[in-house]
Amino acid sequence: MRQKRKRRKSSVGKILSILILIAGAGYAAYAFNFLGFGDRMDTWLDGGFVSKPPGFSETSASALPEGALADPGSPAENAESESAAGEPPRAANGTETPRGAQAAEPSQAMEASGPPETPQRSEEWVRLAIVDAPDGTEGALREGARLRIELPAGGAFSYRQWRSSPEGEAVLSDTPVASLLFETALRTGLETGERHIHARLPAGVRAGFDVRVSEGRDLSFYNPYDFPVALIVTAGNGALAAEAVGQAPADWKAPEVSVSQPLVLEPERVELISVDGSQIGTIAGNPGMLVKVYVNGRLSHKDFYAPIPTRTLREPTEEERDAFRHDGSLS
Repeated sequence: MRQKRKRRKSSVGKILSILILIAGAGYAAYAFNFLGFGDRMDTWLDGGFVSKPPGFSETSASALPEGALADPGSPAENAESESAAGEPPRAANGTETPRGAQAAEPSQAMEASGPPETPQRSEEWVRLAIVDAPDGTEGALREGARLRIELPAGGAFSYRQWRSSPEGEAVLSDTPVASLLFETALRTGLETGERHIHARLPAGVRAGFDVRVSEGRDLSFYNPYDFPVALIVTAGNGALAAEAVGQAPADWKAPEVSVSQPLVLEPERVELISVDGSQIGTIAGNPGMLVKVYVNGRLSHKDFYAPIPTRTLREPTEEERDAFRHDGSLS
């Protein structure tokens, strides 16, 4: 019996102790808030551990409208909630910012991204190449003429088609003009399509840039750039010239065009017999030539002109005459 009473007394004592502790905690919390210890603790925490943005001051904060710093729907608070949930914060354009990385200033972001993939185009037409025709082109184009050939980005050019247009009526000799256009196009970086050369290099044409456009042959090229290009041919004071202009970006560079030293092939001498003796004498031949044109160090094309042998015609000897009579050549 005594033991049971002691156990009851100890249980009741424990319960009373717990109630007294709970009541004491409640009174302590009430006194803590009543005396302003909670506000002081918040102020101490704000000043000691919570970092404030640069330039923040109580004066500037008080000047903001009421509720501006604690807008429940503001993007800043949403970003903080996403970061607290374990998701990386996103920039305004939807790109993710790595954890621990600070947003770069606009100039720093531009440097980090590097130069744009497509260079900035110039709104003004700038000179890309200029070529003066060699001597011997006087009268190839009407004096004082100025012809402009427009090639948009990806546009193609056909000499025969252009020649049949009203502007092409100013051309008086096709070979010098077509050859000059071809050289200008090549030095501008335009891509060549159809092209033919003569059997011999004509006068007024530079080696490596010969163009033959007669008898159904054509010259064609196209603009591979993403900006327009124009070829301008002019004639004045007996001189023929062409230039290329375009809306090229600032970093555009003209291709390096080089022509090899022409390899001259001397003609052979051939002796022929005039059976009836009506054609006696020597017909002079012409040397051949091989020239190579390189663009940016790579072979673009080779122009070969076969040599024409020198022919000497003579009368047949008596033995040759008898042979001709025997096989019926003289009959």
